[in-house]
Amino acid sequence: MTMYFCNICKTNPDQLSHHKAHLMTQKHNDKKKCFESCLTAGFTFARFNGDNPRYDVFERDTCIRFIVGDRYCRDAYRNWLVSHVLIEREFPGTIFPLSGINYSAEEDSNNSINSITLLNETLRIKNCNNHDVGSDEIENIAKNIENYDMDFFVNMIMNSADASFVALMLYKHFHKVIYLKNVKHILVDNRSGKRMKFEDNCWAYRDVGNDSNISEIPKIIRNAITMVVCEILKSKQEGISHTSNEFLVLLERISNMQKSMFKENVMRELKRLFCI
Repeated sequence: MTMYFCNICKTNPDQLSHHKAHLMTQKHNDKKKCFESCLTAGFTFARFNGDNPRYDVFERDTCIRFIVGDRYCRDAYRNWLVSHVLIEREFPGTIFPLSGINYSAEEDSNNSINSITLLNETLRIKNCNNHDVGSDEIENIAKNIENYDMDFFVNMIMNSADASFVALMLYKHFHKVIYLKNVKHILVDNRSGKRMKFEDNCWAYRDVGNDSNISEIPKIIRNAITMVVCEILKSKQEGISHTSNEFLVLLERISNMQKSMFKENVMRELKRLFCI
């Protein structure tokens, strides 16, 4: 059964007639005007914010290297600036189309704002009644990771936005290359001379002949969320109608994976999987 909800007002999924009734309420119209005002301010800010760029934060959040003069990088930076710096404060979880956003002129910006508003006004989900995957089942999948292909994990991600499922996909991708190494540390207190011992885990390459910098491994993993997982999800969007439920769910998942907090949750879950 397909259900509908408003991502601007954060309504609960409901049948189409109830959702349409919500769109006619004064509460929704007021919230929609605030949403459009935030977008308008964001687009204006993005067009004229050349004096104080935040390229370092953009690169960390999106894992995209900013290249001055590159049109793709410029548009990606503007999308990030509007969505994650401005809109996220008032309307968290706002979904932005992967393409078709134009900042070049006020008229083009207005068309883009209308498209973003319409997209977030009506989102559709299918109630598949799938059971929740518990931690025991996740651990069992990790222990038998060779028995599962990437499509299996894509389906898990489609059914739930849980960071554990993204971590499982990354575990499948990296488990033969890296591992968490237990390291014992000894610290000496300068005043008392007392020796203190503690253990910690750090990333390492399984191939002892690999002389790459192990401190780069966390960055490589974070980049893989965008460059591996997101690219797989984008490939699934090819040939799917832009108004279909599957396309919008994939769009939401891809958008969510750009957020720093979500990436941190994935990293935490991935460490747990490597400790099993």
